[in-house]
Amino acid sequence: TQADVPLTVSEMTVIMLGAGAVGALIGYWWKGVPASLGICMVAVYLPLGYLGILRKRRQREFSNQLPDALAMLVGGLRSGYGLSQGLRMLVDRFPNPLSTEFARVMRAVALGVSVQKALTDMARRVGTQEIDLMVTAICVQYETGGNLAQTLEVIEDTVRDRLRIQREIAVFT
Repeated sequence: TQADVPLTVSEMTVIMLGAGAVGALIGYWWKGVPASLGICMVAVYLPLGYLGILRKRRQREFSNQLPDALAMLVGGLRSGYGLSQGLRMLVDRFPNPLSTEFARVMRAVALGVSVQKALTDMARRVGTQEIDLMVTAICVQYETGGNLAQTLEVIEDTVRDRLRIQREIAVFT
């Protein structure tokens, strides 16, 4: 789910077993039984590694889009939009993966799920600390009241600073 790959667990298991079987055949043909077992073990985990790479890439793209989305959401809230209208604006104006995730939130809300529950489910699907921070703030604001636009603006600044620091660390290392 976090990699946004439309496979079920059973389909992924079949892919892993198939990769293991192909690895075993290649190893047996190449060097015999010992190599067959080794290559089989490596080949079984290759699809999981690829899935991990896709997940990291999607999370990075989502995190990079989030500060601009928060800025747009804050602007919408300050201009009089409600939270649902602001989320709809994000769906219409942002590319994948952010628009896809917020579209899922809007679809869940349209089916009767509370906004807090839909956002919490999105945070679980996306799996980044930045989105967890945003969702927690929105849920707390729903329960306690207050100025959501101001809170989201602070979170936007925090997320921008966090991403900037992560980029600087990547450059230095």
